[in-house]
Amino acid sequence: MMEYRLEPFQSLASTQDYLLSLLKANKDIHKLVIRADEQTKGKGTQGREFISNKGGSYQSIAFFDKDKILQKPYTSLYFAIALAKELAKHNIDVKIKWPNDIYYQNKKLAGILAQYSNQHLIVGIGVNVDNQIPDNAIAIKLALAGVNELVVNACLQAYEYFGLAFDLVTEFRAFDYLLNKKIEIQIKPNAIRGFAKGIDSNGCLIVDNEKSNICCRGHISNIY
Repeated sequence: MMEYRLEPFQSLASTQDYLLSLLKANKDIHKLVIRADEQTKGKGTQGREFISNKGGSYQSIAFFDKDKILQKPYTSLYFAIALAKELAKHNIDVKIKWPNDIYYQNKKLAGILAQYSNQHLIVGIGVNVDNQIPDNAIAIKLALAGVNELVVNACLQAYEYFGLAFDLVTEFRAFDYLLNKKIEIQIKPNAIRGFAKGIDSNGCLIVDNEKSNICCRGHISNIY
């Protein structure tokens, strides 16, 4: 079992923001896990709010980037792959919707947010368990304590990936939710439509628009 430190809270505005505040105060946050029973201002991607009612798993963990290897374009993919593998141990076969969502039975189960600040990578993961969820989401049928533990284990395992010869393209392909689906991706100020064809070595999405394969950075606006 890899070591980490844990600070649990009944309620926080955001586990991500709490870790960032500790970092700003020059605290040692390496492998520190912040866990909250609920978040009142949970953070999602694209500046969106991540709904975090009581009953879900809401955690953030920080890693000091001593060797400066953690600052990658799509760091969240490493953690998504590790989480998918941990869930598979419980016979829960999930897919990864590029770049940071975990899907189960075609509905969103979990979200991942990775932020890099002052030579630290801070990763937040929220998983639906016993919390209220919208119609387009799904919850995991495991005990909350067990989910909290497997999420932390996944994060610690993902951290180890960065020091290995990790084949991101191949590892991701096994869990690729969008593979061969027709999608629309927003790349300001334009939108590109085509078929998702996996990722490149940097984690960028490859889209076949019938003229050429384009490596894209942006967010998925539609799946057809």
